[in-house]
Amino acid sequence: MEGAARARLPGLAAAWIPDAEGDLIGPGIAIDETAQLKHGDATACAAPQHAGCTGKVENCVTTVFSAYVTAHGQARADFDVYMPDRRAGDLARRRAAGIPDDLEFATKPQLAMNQLDRLTAAGLPARRVAFDEVYGRSEKLRKKAAKAGLAYAAIIPCDYQVTTPAGTTIRADQTVTDAIFERRSCGNGSKGPRYSDWAMTATAVAGQCLLIRRLISRPDSCTFYLCWAPPGRPATMTYFITIAGRRWPVEETFRTGKDTLG
Repeated sequence: MEGAARARLPGLAAAWIPDAEGDLIGPGIAIDETAQLKHGDATACAAPQHAGCTGKVENCVTTVFSAYVTAHGQARADFDVYMPDRRAGDLARRRAAGIPDDLEFATKPQLAMNQLDRLTAAGLPARRVAFDEVYGRSEKLRKKAAKAGLAYAAIIPCDYQVTTPAGTTIRADQTVTDAIFERRSCGNGSKGPRYSDWAMTATAVAGQCLLIRRLISRPDSCTFYLCWAPPGRPATMTYFITIAGRRWPVEETFRTGKDTLG
């Protein structure tokens, strides 16, 4: 039943959330995760793990979600419950919780790759994808997105190694010193335009760049995005800032689901 319901999501999302004519980046996918706190360990896949909703290690169930996002709105398009290592190897607990014996352990980036495969096969008309750091640091996931022709904006850790066009390999945060920042909005939030200071520098990979977001209120706080666009797309700072700004709607789907469905 779960598989049948999941298979219907891409078509429902595309039918109910229209594309916006003239939108710079077109429709896309945002991938993230959410946690549901649990008491005890009877629930399938419940285990102590990092919970994004509290920022701490909690006993919880984590679900990896893909949201279909356009300028007009967002909707769930796919999902997978993450099975932690400690659950994967405990056959007795798995059977007690109803987890199939043949379900193999998969990392969160692998679950995201599986979702991209399913959404692409379903014909979801996406042109780009955005990830947070858990997924953005996965080179395999970024390559999967590129192979599917999806432009991406992937958050990476500050110590991630990038190669400059000159062939020098440096940490992402080492590029800040020479960066030239511009104040731009990445889209509207509940309180209006969301302004930050942004900078962009090229990498040695064709179509790829490093995008830097610096908070206005905390100039020492930067977020780094590894971005890429296929040939024919406008690989500009405006283009990638807009993609980065369209990641947050996946979090809106979490809140809506939890408020509506408990």
